Amino acid sequence: LATPLTSIRGYAETLLNRDIEVSGDERTAYVRSILGESERLDRLTRDLFDLARLETGSVPLTRVDLDWSELCRHTLDRYRPRFEAAGLTVSWNAPAQPVWVSADGHRLEQVVENLLVNALRYVPASQQAAVAGEFAEELRTRGRIYAYRYRPRGELKGRPIDAYRGRCVEARAIQVLIDNNLDFAV
Repeated sequence: LATPLTSIRGYAETLLNRDIEVSGDERTAYVRSILGESERLDRLTRDLFDLARLETGSVPLTRVDLDWSELCRHTLDRYRPRFEAAGLTVSWNAPAQPVWVSADGHRLEQVVENLLVNALRYVPASQQAAVAGEFAEELRTRGRIYAYRYRPRGELKGRPIDAYRGRCVEARAIQVLIDNNLDFAV
């Protein structure tokens, strides 16, 4: 949350400072940056609220029958420009027939979006094609995608929250959540 807030504040302070001369083009670029960062902050805030609701079990899931393949294709099409801007080629090797699942379409789309964003952020370009196949295999065989290739070696288990270092209980709780999600037994 701090990163978008820092950017918003920096651009706003620059625009308001009468001692700094800003051209019309720069002003437009700064306002666009403020808008983009505020949208990012909004997404982060909504994600945190969603996470809190999921952890308390208060998120109603609206299950419908939907074509998983079509949802992936549609989501990938929306993210294709970002991959192209990064100099990457992305493709969806869809099955010939629809893949019907009973799921909350909005939540499932969030999962696919997160995978795509994380692929752009964290997976080296030279490995992205191979990782896409691994992700599909993980989903097929394990029912979830965690990029096991990048998982630290050894046993990972969530420990009692007080065993983690951190300034606030929320940060330590996220560490417990991450370790539990990487634990093969969970």
